[in-house]
Amino acid sequence: MTRRRLSIVALFVAMVGILVIPSTIVAQQGQERVSICHRDGRGQFHLITIAVSAVPAHLAHGDHFPQPFYVDSDGDGFGNPADTVTACVAPDGYVTNGNDCDDSNAAINPGQPEVCNGLVDEGVTITLYRDADGDGYGNPDVSIQACTTGNGYVTNADDCDDSNAAINPGQPEVCNGLDDNCNGLVDEGVTITLYRDADNDGYGNPDASIQACTMESGYVSNGDDCDDSNAAINPGQPEVCNGLDDNCNGLVDEGVTITLYRDADNDGYGNPDASIQACTIENGYVTNADDCYDENPWAFPGQTEWFTEGRGDWYWEGGDWYWSYDYDCSGLEEQQWTDLYGGSCYQLNWWSPTCSSIQPGWQDSIPECGNVGVWVIGCYWVGYPDFCSLGIGYRQQACH
Repeated sequence: MTRRRLSIVALFVAMVGILVIPSTIVAQQGQERVSICHRDGRGQFHLITIAVSAVPAHLAHGDHFPQPFYVDSDGDGFGNPADTVTACVAPDGYVTNGNDCDDSNAAINPGQPEVCNGLVDEGVTITLYRDADGDGYGNPDVSIQACTTGNGYVTNADDCDDSNAAINPGQPEVCNGLDDNCNGLVDEGVTITLYRDADNDGYGNPDASIQACTMESGYVSNGDDCDDSNAAINPGQPEVCNGLDDNCNGLVDEGVTITLYRDADNDGYGNPDASIQACTIENGYVTNADDCYDENPWAFPGQTEWFTEGRGDWYWEGGDWYWSYDYDCSGLEEQQWTDLYGGSCYQLNWWSPTCSSIQPGWQDSIPECGNVGVWVIGCYWVGYPDFCSLGIGYRQQACH
């Protein structure tokens, strides 16, 4: 019966909007009566005991269950959670909340802003960093939380060596093997680049360099050597003809070689289309490029001999191929015999066996180089019946 009545009370409480079920009800679940705060006609509340079944009616008329109140010793409106009473109305010096964390100090409660005063101070302290060397820059590995600065601490953590006042972000970088300005780099922008000079010719190896503060033995400030194992090779050397880049300009034997031309037919004249660069005359080469056909030793500039056979190559002209006879490299073909015979052949007088004289030459036309034609030698006495007749022979045209 008691559990059923309590269920009815709980249901009613939920219906009228009372969200907190008083501990008095829970504590008296095994009883048939419960304490409740009843409001009398003057509007004052008194603690009375009623049957559980009467609870819904009392609650509907404004009665309520007793509730806890918390002492507010410092009068700041927030109660001490460790000092509480249960009553119908708040006694003097009591409040409905128990949220104070120091009921002896009215300046400490949930309604106050946090100030930096050594009392917890969450969110209001500043982080300070140890400045052991007094240079104004703090050690990022040694910090505290405080309300004010001073006492060997600063607000920045920018020092990279808190034992040396000459090392901090405000210092200029100097060449000493240290990170003077705390930027994570050592001697940046203040070193000099030196290059290894193994052959001591005053020119350094561009592939072997160091960073240093001052000149060091065996090193120079330039990286201009192209062979640091040979003191005779460097930009200060003259170029000589030896197959090496003596002056380190990237070229070999520039300006000191001679141009030689192939003389395949050993006639002393070179082929202009076959040349080499060399330091001295080489076998099978000459210094001139005057040959016009390097496969025939009889073909060369200034040739005065005449030839009835082509020199060995052909040329195209007028829709046909012709054998070349340009033995003297003049670019022209000169014929040895170019005269046609002149005059007429007859008996000078009837009583004498004497014939006229004529100019020797070709009888009909001048033949091409290498061709055979009829050559008139002269006018000769042959007796009756012709008396005088042409003397002729066959001749092959020669050229060069």
